[in-house]
Amino acid sequence: MIILQHVCLAPILAAIFSVVVAPPCEPRVFIPWSDYNGKKPTTGIHVQSLVSSRMMCFRACFVANHTRSVFYTDSTLTCYCANEPPSSLNLEDEAGTICFQPMGIVETWMSSVIGVSSEFGVNDPRYLATQMLGPPDVYPNYGDLAGTWCANSYDDKQWIELAILEPMFVDQVYIYETYHAGGLQNLSVRDTANSWHLVWTTPNVVAISHSRIFAPEIQSPSFQVTGFRLHVDMTVASWWVQLDAMLAVGRK
Repeated sequence: MIILQHVCLAPILAAIFSVVVAPPCEPRVFIPWSDYNGKKPTTGIHVQSLVSSRMMCFRACFVANHTRSVFYTDSTLTCYCANEPPSSLNLEDEAGTICFQPMGIVETWMSSVIGVSSEFGVNDPRYLATQMLGPPDVYPNYGDLAGTWCANSYDDKQWIELAILEPMFVDQVYIYETYHAGGLQNLSVRDTANSWHLVWTTPNVVAISHSRIFAPEIQSPSFQVTGFRLHVDMTVASWWVQLDAMLAVGRK
């Protein structure tokens, strides 16, 4: 009877074990990110550990809840976990390193300009709104540099609206600020019906004298997003705030 009970319980216990333990360990929840192979992060690392295998690396990152970017160097058995995309990390060459991302994650740069409050020197393409499209041109450099969007006035009434190529569920955005960072006051997203929804705001803007990649803690919308509106307040800086690029991360 005891043996029979064990036989009957075995499938149940196995099922429970597979649900609780298997997902964090199975490599299938991560997929290779070949664009960043042969590189390892030097900053932005939330977890760095020595592990005996790639599978143990996935588990370490999953348990720590830092799974946006996972790097594993087989020769040194070193695992790196971060919550930022590789494009936001400082990387250096490291032969044999493989980069992974969670399955189903999509990232996209801005593809077109919906509208803009103003542009510095309308006939000068170096500061037009279209400079925010695609990957950054200026970051990590800092200063009043061509290749960024710069408004025509440094007040609290400037904004830019940017679209992405395909609708997606957005979990995070990364804004590349290269002159007087900290001036972003509001961030809204546009749904598929072209309605706007506020997802982040701050009562106090600041003026930071170095470039940065800003990841506001947004309220992740439950609908697919097609565009973004960034409202900038330049009154604290008393000068221009310049933005270089914007990356959206989420799911289709």
